[in-house]
Amino acid sequence: MHRKVTCSCDGPSAPSLPFCRSSVRARLRRPKADALHGLARIAIYDNEINREKRMHIRLACLTFITMLAVAGSAAANGKITSQYSALAGDSCISHIDDAATGASTTECPGVQGFRLLVSEDDERSSVSVVTPDRRVFPLDYWDVVTRGFSSLTGKAEWRIANVGGKAVPVALIVRVNTVDQSALGHPKRIPVLAIAKITPAMACVTHRLDALANNASRQARKLADAANADCLASPPDTNRP
Repeated sequence: MHRKVTCSCDGPSAPSLPFCRSSVRARLRRPKADALHGLARIAIYDNEINREKRMHIRLACLTFITMLAVAGSAAANGKITSQYSALAGDSCISHIDDAATGASTTECPGVQGFRLLVSEDDERSSVSVVTPDRRVFPLDYWDVVTRGFSSLTGKAEWRIANVGGKAVPVALIVRVNTVDQSALGHPKRIPVLAIAKITPAMACVTHRLDALANNASRQARKLADAANADCLASPPDTNRP
């Protein structure tokens, strides 16, 4: 049984049959066109959603970059502060490591649960940073600050940053009195500031600064607050002519 298709082309004033047939075919094709139109609308909707997601990602990135900028400007705005601790005295405990050589270690309280070990051996001095969980980070002044005779004076200056609402030591500044013996018979005493960075995993000396330079303390703090500084290599041996 054949179904008869009637269209508006039927009637006394109907146009030619080919035109009528083309009109029928156009109507039969309409559901397909509507489906394609629906798919296009879905694609546009998905594109709008993706655009929203990209905007959220961009906003998140901008927020993160802003937070980094604020954190990075903390030092410039004076957000990093100083605290001081002794390198000798009644608050420290000393013990002899080697009776023959006189090598000794003095343990002194630091700040925020940290401590310092001051080592003396063969008329040379160095410091080790001890973390609250008792990890020891030797700074090896006798290797990276000077290989000549040396001694420590004054107090240790700790640079303290606010990390997540908690005061955390991020650097240490100590005055080291070095002796330059490169000129035979004419030793020269040179005081320097040894600047070390402190991270959760390690500590090392990053700068040696002339302690007699203009604004030496201010320069030392600025260098200490530069967290990305590299560890120093060993200097030449000035204890030999």
